[in-house]
This record gives sequence, structure tokens and C-alpha cells, in this order.
Amino acid sequence: MSGLVCAFTGHRDIPEEDFLRVRDFTRKTVDLLIARGVNKFITGGAAGYDMLAAEIVLEAKKYASVKLVVVVPCKGQERYYSICDRERYRRIIGMADEVEILAEHYFDGCMHIRNRYMVDNSDFLVSYCTKDSGGTYYTKDYARNKGKYVIECGIDKMN
Repeated sequence: MSGLVCAFTGHRDIPEEDFLRVRDFTRKTVDLLIARGVNKFITGGAAGYDMLAAEIVLEAKKYASVKLVVVVPCKGQERYYSICDRERYRRIIGMADEVEILAEHYFDGCMHIRNRYMVDNSDFLVSYCTKDSGGTYYTKDYARNKGKYVIECGIDKMN
């Protein structure tokens, strides 16, 4: 019997002054979702919130039977990451239960395809979105239009 699935979407940059609150909110949300029957978590592997969420799920694997799936929009997406983020990315990919690579090469729109894929294959979406534009906002809106349950961890939601 398969359980429920949660995907993550968020900005590449988390301001230093907000990082601890975003991390703690996401950690508590993952714990709550696991308690409610979520056993598979999907992330896009991007620098920033995606990697943070993936690392939190990997920590949770110590205590629960959960799977981490990384959906990569195209081969080599980490090419322009900082050295530190490339190392984090490779560690996450190496520890993930599944890695889905959606395209051989980058093309305009491959990130949107990845985002829609994650939403289409999940029941919940945890979103770290602080702007009313961009890929994270689009993904959150797409999830709502698809009837998915969206959990927002923007700073305004954590006060």
C-alpha cells in the first residue's frame, strides 16, 4: 500500500536572518506530514530551499520509513552551483531513494516541466514563497489549481 506524497518548492535564496525559522518550520512540517501518512517526499534538487528540504527529509529517514525522490529537470543542473552547493547536491543525489532526470539537456521551460511533474505526482506541496512572481509562485499557484493541499512556510506565516 502506498502512502501520501509531498513535494517541495522554494526560492534559491533564503536570507540568513530567516534561515533558522524556515528550517525549523520545514522540519516540523515534515514530522507532521510523516505522522499523517506521508511516506514519499519529492524535491527538485535546486540550490536553496530544495536542498534544505531534501536534507531535512534525509534526517527524518533515521526515524521513519520515508523515501526521498529528487526530480532533476535536466542533466547537469548543478553545473552553475557554487562548489559548496555542488557538493551538497551530489551528497543528496547519492542518498536519495530515487532520482528522476526529465531531460538530457537544458531547454527553456524544463524547470516548469519539473515543477509540474512534482505537483502532479504529489498530494501536498510545502512552499517557501515570499514573492508574487517566479517559478516558486507559479508552482504554488499550479498546485492550488490542481486541488493540492499547499502548506506555506513564508516568513509571514511563521510569526
